Amino acid sequence: GGGNIGTSVALGLLEAGAVQAQDIWVTRRHTEKLADLAQTGINIGSDNLEAVNTADIIIICVKPKSITKVLEEITPALDAQKHILVSIVTGFLIFHTHLLPQEHIITAFMFIPMSTPNILLPTLMPGHKHSQLFNRPLGL
Repeated sequence: GGGNIGTSVALGLLEAGAVQAQDIWVTRRHTEKLADLAQTGINIGSDNLEAVNTADIIIICVKPKSITKVLEEITPALDAQKHILVSIVTGFLIFHTHLLPQEHIITAFMFIPMSTPNILLPTLMPGHKHSQLFNRPLGL
């Protein structure tokens, strides 16, 4: 999602040098609000399935009221051997959803703001091809 949090995550990954701009996709219903991102070289669009089909790591950054609709839309395109699915949706535990088969739940991030501000701690499915990507805390 290309709201405040999604935009911040995309720009943080770009500025940290973790990903090149052409490898990032950000979606939003009203793409005109993503014009600044487009100028950085980040791909923008309104088609979530297109973004999922081109991505290996999917970071879901939507408002809680939108999560069910987004997951229903993208679930058929998820591939447990290809995708890491990350949720940054307030109050939503992605591994508890009935919308996704367990093989699609590859990673969950926990924020620990009291002891380590702005640090994400990952839990990855052992042996997944991206398991080395997040083998250290990430600060954004």
